[in-house]
Amino acid sequence: MSRFDFGISKIIVEIDDCNLGFIDQVSLKRFLKKCGVISKSKLVYSIIRRLDMDQDARLCHNEFVEGMMP
Repeated sequence: MSRFDFGISKIIVEIDDCNLGFIDQVSLKRFLKKCGVISKSKLVYSIIRRLDMDQDARLCHNEFVEGMMP
């Protein structure tokens, strides 16, 4: 589903609420909790690991965008 008023750049800002410039396990877990999803650390780690291309345990803007593309 796509909406004209919400894009990938806006979701990155929502997840990276501390303005670190990347998405890590802590920020992703905090975002999922705000959305009402109680997630285990193992699940959050596997999401990060699946999208992380340079294996630094955090997602930069480009890695997140590429991971969200079909």
